[in-house]
Amino acid sequence: MSKEIESKDFKWASSFYLSQDLPKDWDVMEDDKLFSTLEELAWQPFEYCDGESIYKEIESLSSSVRTYIKQENKNMSNTYGVVYSPDNIYTMKECEVCRDYGFILSNDQDDKNDLQRCDTCNEFKSDEEAKQFVLKFINKGGQQ
Repeated sequence: MSKEIESKDFKWASSFYLSQDLPKDWDVMEDDKLFSTLEELAWQPFEYCDGESIYKEIESLSSSVRTYIKQENKNMSNTYGVVYSPDNIYTMKECEVCRDYGFILSNDQDDKNDLQRCDTCNEFKSDEEAKQFVLKFINKGGQQ
């Protein structure tokens, strides 16, 4: 997997743990600086966690979701532009809105975090299907 995809995945996963976006230079920070930045940006449920623990949680989610997406995409038909080969697990049309996840994080009417399907690439039929996809992954602890 490319460093760019890993960085995008980490940045995406960080939104589940941080109250604000990572700074633009997060991926070139020294570990100590990055850990202290994660502590400063920690979302309320994680505000008492140390930066290294937050980093490990973000890293675990980002790599687990990517693994799950790869597996699911192997099982999908080419309807969504998926191509499978042993050397290149999958290639999808690049969606600039969701970065090929098929869903995005948003806020509902009460300004609470929400997840919905990406209306640009329409990988999922509904918001509920996108949520079920992510919940299934989370409930399995990142395992297939």
